[in-house]
Amino acid sequence: MNEENLFLGQNPERKDLNKLRIIKPTYLKDSSFAYDLWEWKKNPKTNKYEVMSLYYEGMRKFIESNSYYKRQLTKQSHIYVTEELNIIEEVTSNIINDKIRCYVDSIQQNVTFNYISKGYSIPHETLINIYLKQQQNIINDKWLTNIQQHVKTILKDKKDTAFFVFENQFIEVTNNGISKHDFLNIQDHCVWKDQIIAHQFDYIENREEHQGEFEKFIVNVCNGESDRFAALCSAIGYLLHNFFDPKQGQAVILYDEALTTKNKPQGGTGKGLIVNAIKTMRSTAKIDGKNFKADDKFKWSNISPSTQVVWIDETNKFFNFDSLFSCLTDGWQIERKFQNKFDIPAKDSPKVIICSNTVLENKGSSNTRRQFIVELSDHYSKQIITGTETPIATEHNGIMFSDDWNSVQWNLFFSFMIDCVQLYLKNGLIQYKRKNVEMNLLRQKTSDEFIEYITNNPPPLNVDLEMKPLFDDFKSSYFADDNTMVQRTFTNMIKRYCEAKNFEFMLTGKSNGTPIYQIREQGNSTH
Repeated sequence: MNEENLFLGQNPERKDLNKLRIIKPTYLKDSSFAYDLWEWKKNPKTNKYEVMSLYYEGMRKFIESNSYYKRQLTKQSHIYVTEELNIIEEVTSNIINDKIRCYVDSIQQNVTFNYISKGYSIPHETLINIYLKQQQNIINDKWLTNIQQHVKTILKDKKDTAFFVFENQFIEVTNNGISKHDFLNIQDHCVWKDQIIAHQFDYIENREEHQGEFEKFIVNVCNGESDRFAALCSAIGYLLHNFFDPKQGQAVILYDEALTTKNKPQGGTGKGLIVNAIKTMRSTAKIDGKNFKADDKFKWSNISPSTQVVWIDETNKFFNFDSLFSCLTDGWQIERKFQNKFDIPAKDSPKVIICSNTVLENKGSSNTRRQFIVELSDHYSKQIITGTETPIATEHNGIMFSDDWNSVQWNLFFSFMIDCVQLYLKNGLIQYKRKNVEMNLLRQKTSDEFIEYITNNPPPLNVDLEMKPLFDDFKSSYFADDNTMVQRTFTNMIKRYCEAKNFEFMLTGKSNGTPIYQIREQGNSTH
């Protein structure tokens, strides 16, 4: 029998495991040798070799031969990946273990080979049993750091360039135009598997005569206003541009424009559809905003190194925007249950979009600087009367991003989205004059009664005011003998009203011991 034997599982249903692995015994020292994934040691009592343990170097070679690697994210943290044809995917140690175990399980016959002119025949059950007993020595983070490091450069957007990898080509977008490339031209780069867009694409340059359904939708949610349309398109472009500058990191926030009652937020305007459009082109992780807890160490567990956009959906009134500050400046620390935590450095940070039916606190320069807000009109939500209506699908001839779309509609959609990227690369985030953000936040911080009162009775500017007459009028109109409403509460509501309107609320003096105030436009101080 030749000393070089084919040693692998012969299960025809496991073709992925039946790679030709030419195995021969490997001399380690006079008292031991290795064969495939196992080590034999000489028993001093019988002077015979017996299979005793796993062969660690054989394990390492097996793992690497199946294209599993360690990839360093920062000096302190790493992940495991697999690569095939320049496409990489994150894997866990359990997945690596599954690969080894499937190979071991596929051995369905006794293993026979020669070593130093002696024949050996080992029951496959013996090999399987040793692996099951000792696998914990291999499948752990400390030992797996010994596998080969993955260092190939990942295709990633640059400050002035965005890349989109489709099934038939990849697109390079700059502020001057777009260019098409064959996927093979990626050459020494690799691409995350979940960043590949699962569609064929051909760019449509002139779309004036044939506007896509999604572009029509964006026009509608902007109420046909060109400045708001430009702002929302630039926000889409910003989210699709997978380049992060920590000095300028902002979260895009989508709100409903319509003024709503305090306890019945609007919704139904199309915020989720915009995120679904982003998800079609960028790897997106969804975070449940309703149940978000800033002190939960697993709050970002859905995020992976390949995540390009983080979607925080339906935040509640207790959501603290401050909890995002470190993510928008210093990167992300991800901790998952039963796995090692890892860091995503700032330069590789995903963009953030927040969809909310309630307005987040935006007081302070840090909050303001980190929030890019766009309000969506009630074009669709006002058509919802009973709750069974589907105004978007009805108006746009089917469900977007589904089988209702043909290739032309998909190409129109992708072309529009790429134009949004180009708009952002040219102009950055485009501001517009917001409608009702401040008033909706004021409603949340005060009450529906106060909003109604202050809307019908706005206090005069630059006039001496006493709070008690205003409070008495407000209380008699809405609260009568209800003693839970007190003047101090009302005065604080007036202060919040002034903040929302960008007015100054100033104590100017006293009259017979009664404080006198004035409400002034910013910059119009007379003292």
